[in-house]
Amino acid sequence: MHKQFLGIGMLLLAIAIGCLTLTSALSSIDLAGVTWLSDHRTERITGAMLALTNLLTPVSIVLLAFIAGGLSWWMSNDKRTGVYVVGVVGFASVVTQLLKHLFQRSRPDAALQVIPEFDFSFPSGHVTGMVALCAAIVVVVLKFLGKQVALVAALLGIALSLSTAFARVYLGAHYPSDTLAGALVGMGTALICLPALRMAWGRPSTGTSSAVRTTTAKDPHALEQEVGHGRHSLGEEPRPEQQVVDARQTMPKHSVHQHS
Repeated sequence: MHKQFLGIGMLLLAIAIGCLTLTSALSSIDLAGVTWLSDHRTERITGAMLALTNLLTPVSIVLLAFIAGGLSWWMSNDKRTGVYVVGVVGFASVVTQLLKHLFQRSRPDAALQVIPEFDFSFPSGHVTGMVALCAAIVVVVLKFLGKQVALVAALLGIALSLSTAFARVYLGAHYPSDTLAGALVGMGTALICLPALRMAWGRPSTGTSSAVRTTTAKDPHALEQEVGHGRHSLGEEPRPEQQVVDARQTMPKHSVHQHS
């Protein structure tokens, strides 16, 4: 549960940053950062940043979340794992839109933007979605593929998230604080949803429970026979009492009456 509280703390920190954006101090720092990057753009880097930001849009990140959720379902054989991946990205998107309309921060001046955007700036939807998706994938990979693979996934996620954040500021679409808050929202939502996923992992899935119900509903004699056949197939000798039970079950009924 402490990770859930950590996630809530991250969301509260993002809100606190949003409040600071209303002050002149943080606004001046943000503007200085965007202006400096605008003055030092190159054609090659600008082309690369445009390709990255156009590839990893909020819409494409949602599509990637459905793909990752499907793969997580297949890997874990539990649809709830896939629901977690998609749910984290969806939850992060909802929180982002709420914060955008709460603070209603304007984008940097159009003269600083490569491609002018005029909707609300805080927090960055690109960064929020990318961090939320990568965090959810790392959680699933850690559970089913181990720490080493999860470490590789985490490093790739960090690289993609940092690249996305830099691209948004470099292109003049966001202030640095927008991307920082977006990262906090993305990671915070993944941590908030984590306890629910762990509780789901601790319970049998629908398919498992139905299989158990089907097995227990069988006739007891049929179950005894299945156990006996299973032991024979594994090369295990049946116990003496099991041999007596098998003999009685295979003996004709009239023979049993005669001996009794």
